[in-house]
Amino acid sequence: MTRDTLAWVGLAALVVGLLAFDSTLFTSGDNARYIALARSVWAGDGLVHTWGTKLSVERSAAILLPVVLAPVSSSIVLCKGVVLLFWIGGMVAFAKLLEEVEG
Repeated sequence: MTRDTLAWVGLAALVVGLLAFDSTLFTSGDNARYIALARSVWAGDGLVHTWGTKLSVERSAAILLPVVLAPVSSSIVLCKGVVLLFWIGGMVAFAKLLEEVEG
């Protein structure tokens, strides 16, 4: 797979990501959960849920995502932008993997 092809895959992922981008918080989804965990990490509390009357340790989330989001956790748009960058990188990596599998 040429660099041009990977660039096109990355561009296509960017276009799809931007078309699907929503700057608002979907409170029932994972984005609210990960942003809350990122804010908890940034505050120095670790991977804990800070809502409710007591702290509860998160046991099922992807551990590194809240850590990566922590520095930008005050902005929903920046958090979603970081996730968009991971999406683009993942699509390019997937294209490279397909190339390896196909020989």
